[in-house]
Order: sequence, then C-alpha cells, then structure tokens
Amino acid sequence: MSKRNNIDELVTVSDEELRGRLETVTARIQTRVDRAQTEDRDLSTRESDLTRQDMDELRAIRDAYEVRDAERTERERVETESRTRAAQIGSAIDEHRAGSRQAFTNGAAPSLLVSADNLHRHAAAMAAGQTYGAVETRATVQVNPAAGSSTGSPAAWAQTGPRDPRHLIGYAGIPVQQLTGDKAVLAQYTLPSGASGVDEVTPHGEYDDVVDVPLTAVRYGRWSKVSAAVDQFVTLEGLSNAHAVGIARDLDLSAVSAIESAAASALAFETDVAGHMRYAANTVAANVYAQVEDLVIVGTPADIAVLQAVHPANGPDAGSVTARFAGARLYPSQAATAGLLTVFAPAAFAVFMSPLQSASQIDPTDGSNRFGSWLHATPVGQGLVGGAVSIATVDGS
Repeated sequence: MSKRNNIDELVTVSDEELRGRLETVTARIQTRVDRAQTEDRDLSTRESDLTRQDMDELRAIRDAYEVRDAERTERERVETESRTRAAQIGSAIDEHRAGSRQAFTNGAAPSLLVSADNLHRHAAAMAAGQTYGAVETRATVQVNPAAGSSTGSPAAWAQTGPRDPRHLIGYAGIPVQQLTGDKAVLAQYTLPSGASGVDEVTPHGEYDDVVDVPLTAVRYGRWSKVSAAVDQFVTLEGLSNAHAVGIARDLDLSAVSAIESAAASALAFETDVAGHMRYAANTVAANVYAQVEDLVIVGTPADIAVLQAVHPANGPDAGSVTARFAGARLYPSQAATAGLLTVFAPAAFAVFMSPLQSASQIDPTDGSNRFGSWLHATPVGQGLVGGAVSIATVDGS
C-alpha cells in the first residue's frame, strides 16, 4: 500500500492537510480528463494508471474521513453520557440534601447494600473509564452470607449471594428518622407517674419533664481498591456484601453501647438469671407501657445462650425458645458487654440516618478503580427514660 493511501496515517493528519490532499488529487484527475477531451482522445495508458492511483488515494481519504467521523461520534457519545451521568449524580445529591423521605416512610432502617441496578452502573462506568455515584432509595432485605476475595483476578471465582446484613437498629425496629444535617435533636421524656383524679375545681398536674438531647452524625463506610481490569458485576456485588457487613458491625458498636448506657447501672447478679431477666423485661414494659413481645434482649452470644437454655415446660410455642425469652426477642452481638444482658423497648429510642451512598472512581496514579459505600448516622438516642434495663449474668462480687 502506498504511504499516501495509508488510512492509519491519514486519520492522524490535520483537517486542513486532509482537505488540501483531497483538492489536489481531484484537480489532477480533472486536468487529465480536460486535456483528453480538448484533444478529442481517450486517456493514455500512463494517464489511466495515474488516474487509477489518484482514485485509490481518494478512496483512502474518504475512508479516513469515515473513521474520523466515527471517532468523533463516539467521543461525543461518551461526553454526552458523562454529562448525563454527572447530572444524575447531581440530581441524586440534590434529592438527598432535600431530605427525601422515600426510604424512611415507615421509620425503617435504610438498606446497607448497593442495589443491583447501581452496581451494574458502577461496573459500566469503570469499564468506560468514568466515575459514578448513587444514593439508594430502596430497602430490600435478602438472606445469605458474605463474599470472597481475589477481587479483579482473571481467574474464575464465585461468591455467596447478596444479602442485607442484620444489625440491631433494623432487627429491633428502632425508629429511624431522615438525617438532613450533621446534627439532630431528640426530645427525651421522663414519663409522668400515676396520680389520682381531681374534682371539677382542682387543677390537674402539669407535665414539663422534657429535655432536648443533641445528637451528632458520623459516617460509617468501607471502600476497596480493585483492578483496572474489573468488568464484572459480580466483583462489585461481592464487595458490596463485605462493605455492608462492615457497616452493620459499625452500627452495632454504636447502637449497643448507647442502649447499654441508657440502662445505667445493671441490676446486681442473682443466681436465677432467667427469673431476673423476666423481672427486668416486665420492668421495662411497665416503665414505658410497651408490650413484652415488642421488647428486645441484647447480649453477647454466651450471655444470650444462658437464656436459650431455659426451656418452657409445655405449650405449643416451645420452638420459639431459641428466638425469644419471656416474649422478648433475642439479639446476640459481639458488640455487647460480656456478663451483661440488656432488655429494651425499641419504641423508646430513635436514630437519625441517611440513605446509603456509593461511588466509584479511577485513580490516575495507577489506573485502578476504587469503589466504596457509606451512610451517615447519629448515635441511638433515648426518647423515653426507663426504656432499658440491664442485669448482670456473672457474680462480680
């Protein structure tokens, strides 16, 4: 192939030079044709060969234009997609900052998993060399354990399915309010005691035992560095699983500590741990006028096992002993204090949380990708005094 007909080289020349070549070749062909017509003859063999070479060059120039047009179209498409994606991110952030309550309409905790749709968008953005961000608005809960490693490896690998990990806020049903700033305030009530009724002319009692509890939000999240060759949705799905479990553990560290603190001093150890726990549960129910079956007992796996060893003597509900004690649900947690069991009424507490957010970006220093997810939350606040009671399960004397 003649050098002047090399499409790869023609694509790289400037528009001005390519246009000049086109005009020159066209002029050469036209000159030969005009000369032959003036002399009333056909093109000579030499003129025909030169014209054929010029036609080949014209075709090469045409193909170069087509390649450049295609590249320009692709570049414009990528730029358009990038602008669209940036607009989507901006819209998601605006929606989040505006305090959209879609994920909080029932007071439930937000999902800790990045949705499948957003994971696909993250993978596509990484493959295209772009960034992406999203705010989750759904609260799907699936069941199965967490993921493996070798992220970005070229070898085939598998992992467990996606699941929203259990954590105390979600398990207990502690009311969740939308977080719209870095600080929040929770009203804390010391409920009034009972009083006798009064006659027509006697004022009934005043109630003003309310204080504002300030709460400051912090961020909980995880991020991972993955290979620049990552192009599989399952890779990000596995990371999302692991990130969700990490965030759930973080939330438990905060929530369990706050609830144990709300219980103040633990009731002294008694040999009959089961009987003492029933007393504590009944006390909480009476303090805040809650149903015993709505209460939750939290403790270490070893301390919870003490209650699970107590079997009902009879009745059709014998199987629920592993999940409940004296009507209250059981929640084993490594975040709990050893030697302590705490029973609490979830409705006596509240927490402020934002929806889960996620982002992926490219590190310009090595071309690798970074993927992460996070949310903001305040500590769990106590709204009703007396909503938690702790008992000691070991003799500390």
